[in-house]
Amino acid sequence: MYLESIFLKHTQTNKDIVCMAPSVVQMVKISPDEDAILQLECIYDYNYIFIPLNNSQEERNNSGSHWSLVLLDKRNMRGLHYDSISNLNHHIARRLLAKISELLGMEFEFQEMDSAQQNNGYDCGIYLLINAENLIQQITNQNEPEHNFTRHYQKHSYTEKTRNHTLFPTAMEKCLRRK
Repeated sequence: MYLESIFLKHTQTNKDIVCMAPSVVQMVKISPDEDAILQLECIYDYNYIFIPLNNSQEERNNSGSHWSLVLLDKRNMRGLHYDSISNLNHHIARRLLAKISELLGMEFEFQEMDSAQQNNGYDCGIYLLINAENLIQQITNQNEPEHNFTRHYQKHSYTEKTRNHTLFPTAMEKCLRRK
């Protein structure tokens, strides 16, 4: 829900950004091509497509243990992957991008990007929000997504001790207030 609110807030002023629903991403990952292509129609209308990616490969089961973010940058024909556990979803992100490229008849270059790294096994969703929010801010400020936008986050470990740190991103603050 917070992910949707980030996009609603920013897409009112920037019609170049869209976020694929996680359920749509899962369908594209595991469906036959003829079903998956129908889910990708929205991609034609936007230059920046945010893709929340889960490592589940199951069709009917609520499986999966890790989330990462893929940003499809159509202006530069790149698929940028932000993963908070040292590229754990690398192969899944690469396969998804290859499938999207094939279905759309467009060639996207895959790139692993620097990302803030979590130091536990359960904050991947929060880090996905941090990455998404920072990228949206860059794009809405008319900047290209950078390779090292999370550099200052890498200096800070987001543990119990640093939750009140002034550099704490908005997404993380709001999520932690709900706990």
